[in-house]
Amino acid sequence: MSGCGIDGYNLPGNTDQDVFEEKIVSHSSQSSRSSLYPGQSYIGLANYLRQRLPSSASEDWRNPALLPRPKPPKAESFAVLHDFGRNSNHIKSFDADEGLHDFDEYPIPAEGGLLLFMRGYPSPEWLKLIGVKYEVDPEFYQRHLQFQTLASGIRDHFATPSLPSTRTHIFDLCFSSIVSRDTEGPSYGPEDLRELRQQSADATTKYHRDLKYLASVGDSVVRRHSILSKQLCVVEQTVSVHVRCFDTGWRAIVWLDHGRDLSHTTPGPWSPPEGSEPWETYYLPTLQYIPDLALRQNSKLLIEDSRLHTPQQPWAASQNASLVPFLYGQSLDINIIRQDPFYALHEVFSFAAFSEAQFLNLMKSRIDHELQFVGINNECSMANLRYVMGLLDDHKNKLAENVTTLVGCSFGFEIPDDKARATQAAKARSLQRYYEYLHHRAEALSWSWSCRAGMETLTSSSVLAENRKAMKNAEDVRKLTILATLFIPFTFTCSFFGMNFVEFGQGKLSLWVWVVASVSFVGGFFAVSSDKLPEYLRTAYAYLRRVLYGI
Repeated sequence: MSGCGIDGYNLPGNTDQDVFEEKIVSHSSQSSRSSLYPGQSYIGLANYLRQRLPSSASEDWRNPALLPRPKPPKAESFAVLHDFGRNSNHIKSFDADEGLHDFDEYPIPAEGGLLLFMRGYPSPEWLKLIGVKYEVDPEFYQRHLQFQTLASGIRDHFATPSLPSTRTHIFDLCFSSIVSRDTEGPSYGPEDLRELRQQSADATTKYHRDLKYLASVGDSVVRRHSILSKQLCVVEQTVSVHVRCFDTGWRAIVWLDHGRDLSHTTPGPWSPPEGSEPWETYYLPTLQYIPDLALRQNSKLLIEDSRLHTPQQPWAASQNASLVPFLYGQSLDINIIRQDPFYALHEVFSFAAFSEAQFLNLMKSRIDHELQFVGINNECSMANLRYVMGLLDDHKNKLAENVTTLVGCSFGFEIPDDKARATQAAKARSLQRYYEYLHHRAEALSWSWSCRAGMETLTSSSVLAENRKAMKNAEDVRKLTILATLFIPFTFTCSFFGMNFVEFGQGKLSLWVWVVASVSFVGGFFAVSSDKLPEYLRTAYAYLRRVLYGI
């Protein structure tokens, strides 16, 4: 391609994509010994861009029997381009496997806006081509792929999240999908989910580690799988955004984890259990409110799917987030989009906000459910509430980052038309209100009186139960001590006298001698071992003085 070179790094015979790769590799090799701005956090990205994926499973450098490369059922669009440079929204899709050349040849508009959606798992070739063509800051790639870098065993430098200024043109959102499973009956009590959660965490870690060997370009990617009950879990995926502005327009990239349906990608704990029916695992759609939407018949809001007409359907996740790139911009003004990239991203922010609202509703439901069983199984309820609190804290922090991004998100575009400027401002205010509300709600759930009081009640109940158990154990020990105290003196007298009694035919002493001696010895033993012995001695001494001396 021409016209998209990278300044200052021109090697003879190298393509622009090779130069892009070599610059990132060079930066990743800079250490803190020689640079004030070391690039070791880019080692994972550099390794990924340098890898040459095998053309078939037999060429895999890992064990091909253990890691077969699944063949996707059909071609998937990896890049979906919305060109707003012609006073219209011109949409162009590019195939994941064969669309690189067409994408390279597609002209960049001289003015206006351009919005590029990247869908699912990438290839190094796609990343390098997009990076060169759209002048992408490599930090955008590094942040989005960080989960895989850490899974590969590369050291975490704890660089994200960073200062608010680092999120002015690169930021990310969380899309959460609620999964309902009917493979288990409804639960009417607290559930012990610790083993299931550990198994899910281990499986997700292995999934991230093997993703670069198993995934096809355009596959959906899952970041986290959280089990809330045997019937409900949450799948979390990320949307990263990169914005770059110019004198005559802007370019934005929205990279979604959502690509090919999860039913046709590398399986994980979010997939249907083996032997279950397709309808038993159901991904709840993200529901968005548009006034009077149910009364409208708008074909522009639909996409044709041949599976809808087949009587027998295999399982499919059918996440409506994967349709965002194809149906984007229906509620936005095309003229404002061309002038303001922040306004153009409104539907991305809005979809993530509605997804988060459903997630928080689910968290509220689980908190209320667990608090019903205080005193029944405190250990399980406490573990479940702590798990929910951990999820809420993570989402609360992410929402705080999003609020900071929205407050400081300004790309310096002035819209001359008063009506358009008012529309733009209204959309910006609505997004800020959305995320401030969601952040306050997540904070309220995390610090809610009912939840904290419930956890304190569970803790108090657990402590009370432990105290009762300790008191019972102490009482049992006291009884054993008394029994042992009785047996020790009797054991001594039996050893002293042996079998030398007339009644046993072996001596001259009567058995009553042993009885009197044993009772006297036991009484003396108890007297000596008693804490009140000094008091008994003083009482006896006073009695003898009165008897003998009349004092």
